[in-house]
Amino acid sequence: MSSCRGCKLSLFDFAAITSDEQKLRDFLVTHHVLAGVVFCEVCHEECRVEWRRKLFRCDHQVTVKLYGGRKKVTRKHSFARSMVAGSWFDRQRFSQTVICRFCSLWLVFPHPRTTLISRELSISEKSVVDWSSFCHEVCQFWIEQQSEVLGGERVVVEIDEANIGHRKCNRGRWVDVFEFAAVSNAARVGLFLCLCRLGIRPLFFL
Repeated sequence: MSSCRGCKLSLFDFAAITSDEQKLRDFLVTHHVLAGVVFCEVCHEECRVEWRRKLFRCDHQVTVKLYGGRKKVTRKHSFARSMVAGSWFDRQRFSQTVICRFCSLWLVFPHPRTTLISRELSISEKSVVDWSSFCHEVCQFWIEQQSEVLGGERVVVEIDEANIGHRKCNRGRWVDVFEFAAVSNAARVGLFLCLCRLGIRPLFFL
């Protein structure tokens, strides 16, 4: 299993981490997937953590000046924020354990993997397809952010082209798909571009 820089984890090591909720939470906080500390937007103090409800909460008392500072009033405010707000787990019906295990299986096993993941995690194949599309969108976004120009002065770029035709489920019209691959040995980076004949629109980059 490929991991981030500085980590050496196998699939079984990560599965052991996901089996313990506290270890998984510490792992996600260490890798900046979840926030470890949140400051109150009212008093700017560090919020306490309610592990049972998975919330950052602050209910400190704040002194407010009224009437141009001639009178001071102490008021108690209430601020709360979910531990998963704005993260990979926000507004998801699956638990963090299931989502983390899905990501690990999706990254390790080659396509086709829908039936395998569905059977291992006891979720529907439709959910696997939806989450796979979500992961593809995230990967595509990261690739677009990390893209750079290939080639340059005195730099050799190797380009190859292939025309692949196929029919989905052996039915319907024949669709021609052109694939272009470019590799720069100097920069050690590559490009994969898939084009459909109808409209010549780029489908994805790798």
